[in-house]
Amino acid sequence: MPRRQKLSDDAVRRIYTSKNSAKELSAQYGVSVNTVYLIRQGRRRQDVTGASSGRSVKQRRQVRRPAERQVDINALADAVIDRLLRRLKKL
Repeated sequence: MPRRQKLSDDAVRRIYTSKNSAKELSAQYGVSVNTVYLIRQGRRRQDVTGASSGRSVKQRRQVRRPAERQVDINALADAVIDRLLRRLKKL
């Protein structure tokens, strides 16, 4: 497999603003399609494109529930037990 080329700052800017497909750009500049996607998403070479990647990788992986959706485990267990007891009494 041939070695991939490093991109100049000018090439990175052209990839970032280009309307061509990632496959075409990867062939043109000798880089992987994934590299093109990462540049366009602002996750690589932000120093050149000026893009903000937003949240860090760690923050993107974390899924936070709003405070009102957090469940009290004990209250949930009590509610389930109460419901089961009511159903058993009906039998």
